[in-house]
Amino acid sequence: MAKGVKFEPTAEQLRWLAENYPCTKNAELCAALGIGGSLLHRLARRLGVRKSAEFMRLTQAEAARAAQLLGRATGRFRRQSEAMKGRVLPHLRPYLFRPGHKTEVRPATRAAAIAKLGEMRKAERRRVMFGLPQRTRLRVTAQSHRKVCCRYYMRRRGYVELPGEHNVLRYPSQEMRRPRAEANAARHGIRILPLDGGQ
Repeated sequence: MAKGVKFEPTAEQLRWLAENYPCTKNAELCAALGIGGSLLHRLARRLGVRKSAEFMRLTQAEAARAAQLLGRATGRFRRQSEAMKGRVLPHLRPYLFRPGHKTEVRPATRAAAIAKLGEMRKAERRRVMFGLPQRTRLRVTAQSHRKVCCRYYMRRRGYVELPGEHNVLRYPSQEMRRPRAEANAARHGIRILPLDGGQ
């Protein structure tokens, strides 16, 4: 078929294609109809036909035999398999599994990391004790369940906990203060200060 000319199959051609598509190679079908592979696939989808399972098994077996004969004749596949046998890329060699090998533990590095973390916790604990802002997010002081509930209750009643402050709750106005709740907070080490910045 000439390039640029639209192919319009006849009813006889469509009937012939539906009968022969399941058991015939695409190259033979294209040559008989004078069309390309893409148009052949579109016509097959329109007709709802597919290759039969028996035809696919025979075709795959034929292709495997042809590849085997080609490999034996040229020796190409044999040479490649022998060349790659036991070969390991240099950059992957350190990561290969070796029987009896265990992951090396570096006690010096581990001990240094643990010691550094301990020093950070001690420094953060001192900052909290002296009322200074923490430099990390480490939890260095354990809070009881009652203290957590007390802080939650105070925030629900309007008390404000500013970022960076620890054990400090601030009240916006004198009218909203609750003396009994503040006394309970003081027993847990929580200071009550005005929101205007007073200490």
